[in-house]
Amino acid sequence: MDDRSWMYRDSPQGLRRMDYCNGVQGFINFATSIPRNFTGGGIRCPCRKCQNKKYLHPDVVMMHLLHKGFMENYQCWYAHGEVFVSKRRMGEMVVGSTFSASNVHEAANDNTNPYKNMVMDAMRMNESNVSQCPIIEKEPNANAARFFDLLKDSNEPLWDGCTNHSKLSVVAHVFTIKSEHGLSEAGYDKIIDWARSILPEGNRLKENFYATKSMMKPLGLGYQKIDMCPNFCMLYYLENAEMTECMTCRHSRYKPRTGKGKTLVAYKKLTYFPITPRLQRLFMSPRTAEHMTWHQAHDMVDDVMVHPSDGELWSSGALTYDISRKQNFLMRAALMWTINDFTAYGMLSGWSTHGKLACPYCMENNKAFTLANIDKASFFYCHRHFLPLNHRYRKNKKDFFVGTVEKDVASLHLSGEELHDVVLEYGDIVFGLQSGKQKFSSFGLTHNWVK
Repeated sequence: MDDRSWMYRDSPQGLRRMDYCNGVQGFINFATSIPRNFTGGGIRCPCRKCQNKKYLHPDVVMMHLLHKGFMENYQCWYAHGEVFVSKRRMGEMVVGSTFSASNVHEAANDNTNPYKNMVMDAMRMNESNVSQCPIIEKEPNANAARFFDLLKDSNEPLWDGCTNHSKLSVVAHVFTIKSEHGLSEAGYDKIIDWARSILPEGNRLKENFYATKSMMKPLGLGYQKIDMCPNFCMLYYLENAEMTECMTCRHSRYKPRTGKGKTLVAYKKLTYFPITPRLQRLFMSPRTAEHMTWHQAHDMVDDVMVHPSDGELWSSGALTYDISRKQNFLMRAALMWTINDFTAYGMLSGWSTHGKLACPYCMENNKAFTLANIDKASFFYCHRHFLPLNHRYRKNKKDFFVGTVEKDVASLHLSGEELHDVVLEYGDIVFGLQSGKQKFSSFGLTHNWVK
């Protein structure tokens, strides 16, 4: 990287030095040469005030930098594509020169090791992400360290002096053979034993399938198997993890043993993909880590909570490594809302979105009617009661329901507590395959509650 002391060199009498002005022009040339930097016609402004949080026209960014100067500790232009440029190519750059987007991508892909690329692809990274990041301040936690160890394995030769195979490449090849030809674990282990016997002493080939699988594990995100009732009544999870029969249908959790000492096998298992490691991986790539820390950098307003981190209950979390800051921290997440279609809304809310009572706003007070010829519910004329009382459509007898004037007003929205009290009156639904299709009394006539 070229000398960038000009970025923070004091200027006499508040005037900008010529090397600073030339350097700002070089920064603008570099930033605008990479298409991915643009959002809505603007690029991130790294001035002391904006701090890469705003996208502005390049001319405005230049004015900000000339008047306000660069934000602190931004010698590495990582938010403007420099993290995607290799060290060799960065050394060829000079202040004030342009650097085309094609050269940037060429430099980013200047990597002849496909197995290193495999690791990088799994992490949405490339070689320059590792080489051009800010100075390390803390050691990665155990989970993050396993990934960086795997990255090291992609360059480590199978034995000292080996030039055509790395520790990782051999494992990937043998794994592929096992998958394509359906080898058992025992067969895999025998092949490995034989291969180790003909390789030079001190070779780094993993000794068996278990060790190989442990080595490759950081590439994946993992999953969890949870025992469940075969009738879909319950999960044997958390406080129910030690139960041996379903609390609803009394079905046994485990299959009968066929011999002494046999491991207990559940009738059915649920495959669960935890969200925590998937969120943690977003922090292990400089491409996404910066965007994942908005909650820490955003401007807080007194007595206004715009993010859960502004509250007092933001305490527990999972230890995560942030590669953009080279620090370990406690990651916390909260589900704030979901976006669903109308059918999914019915599944989540418990109010069926089918039939004449499908509207979750009007509920039992809606004015839907059945079409005479196709036996389908129509809600076309139901919306007028949401209009202001003096709206002209309320009195329109020609274009809406013929001969009627809308005088009713919209139903009041019930609070969460009020809805809870209503649902309690209908009793409980027993879930599971053996419970059959259940409906509350008067379903479809006075209500549409299904659970």
